[in-house]
Amino acid sequence: MSQENLELVAVLRTELRAGFGLVISAIGETNSRIDQTNRRLEGLDQKFDQLGEKLDGIASYLLVSDRNADRLETRLFKLEGRVDKIERDNAD
Repeated sequence: MSQENLELVAVLRTELRAGFGLVISAIGETNSRIDQTNRRLEGLDQKFDQLGEKLDGIASYLLVSDRNADRLETRLFKLEGRVDKIERDNAD
């Protein structure tokens, strides 16, 4: 191989190494951003889990409230019937 070819190969090696260095650096930065994104997502997952638990509690409370409202509505309906009967009996 001629001296000129040897020098060309040396320059190409240097450029390739520099290029690979840039690629490795870019990959490292990308990995850091991915890790940061994953940490944020984990935090969001925890918040969504907490929110889900709160919503489950609210839903349970609403179901109990609805049952109580139905029971009170039935009781009120019966009381109205009794009052109407008393009023009719007293009107006679």
